[in-house]
Parts: sequence; structure tokens; C-alpha cells
Amino acid sequence: MLSARSTSKQEMGIHGQLEWALQAACKHEVNLEASPDDIDEMLQRGLKSYRGILLDDGVSGGRLDRPGFVALRHEAIQKRNVSHILIHKSDRFARPEQAGAAMSMEIELLL
Repeated sequence: MLSARSTSKQEMGIHGQLEWALQAACKHEVNLEASPDDIDEMLQRGLKSYRGILLDDGVSGGRLDRPGFVALRHEAIQKRNVSHILIHKSDRFARPEQAGAAMSMEIELLL
């Protein structure tokens, strides 16, 4: 699960994104080992990756070089057992102005 938040003023914070992802994982019968406490642990320790969460907190979705996003791509490509990527809104993956680059990355993840 990739959780991203550019600012604390967004309509759905990272805890809300995790709750959404847990519901989506359940709906799709996918095991997501993550809890709200994990988000707190990540924030407290400054972690970008922990358990089933890849986090880009305070980094714009307009940046394709953000740590959690780079880790997501690496894991999905290297670990061929990744079956699902849960992202609550497409602009948490990439911005419309990067549509071409984002599509190339999505295709790369599917191959």
C-alpha cells in the first residue's frame, strides 16, 4: 500500500488512506499487514517503508522520485509475487501533468 500526503490539509490523511486500503484489501481478499499504529511508528521513526506500507508523507505526488514511490516500483518489479497495489486516489500515484511517465511506470509494473 502506498500512502502519500503532501500537506496535513488534504481531505484524507494517511490514517484515512490506510483505513481505505484495509477495506479495499478485505474486499479483494488480499492480506495487508498494516495497522494505524504502524503509521504512527513510521512517522515517529521517520520510516518510508514498514510492514505493508510505503509512505511519502509531506512529499508532493508531483515528484516521481519520492522515496515511497521509488520503493513501490522497485518492490513490484523485483518481487514478482506482488499481486495488488492499493492507492486511494490516482493523484497519489502521479499527477495528470506526468500522465505519460505515470502510464509508462504502470505498464512497467504490469510486465
